[in-house]
Amino acid sequence: MVKYYNPHVDELYHGFEYVKNNQTNIFNINQTQEILNDINNINVKYLDADDIISVGFDLIAEASNNTKIFRCLVNEGIQPVIVELELKYEGDYPFICIYEGKRVLLLNMLCLNKSELQWILRRFQII
Repeated sequence: MVKYYNPHVDELYHGFEYVKNNQTNIFNINQTQEILNDINNINVKYLDADDIISVGFDLIAEASNNTKIFRCLVNEGIQPVIVELELKYEGDYPFICIYEGKRVLLLNMLCLNKSELQWILRRFQII
């Protein structure tokens, strides 16, 4: 089941995905005042498996404790590395762990939505 939340104003940045009137939109910095005036009518989808798959990961396992494990190959042409991402929920809140080979890159971080996930993956040069 897809779940949504109302974003806090500090979550908004250029390229942020949000839903308004049942339509997915991308935040543009030129829309700031318009969005701020209508912030209560904007929703953001909580991070889910479909979002992780859409950024290039494959679902490889589902654990009994509602944890899903994803994998992708990065640096294919240079020095290939397998990256694994775990998604688990505490209530409605999605938490992720990211591993590169046997190295832990990120452990139990709250990651609310796809835009946040993409930001994190770019910082680790995974996407």
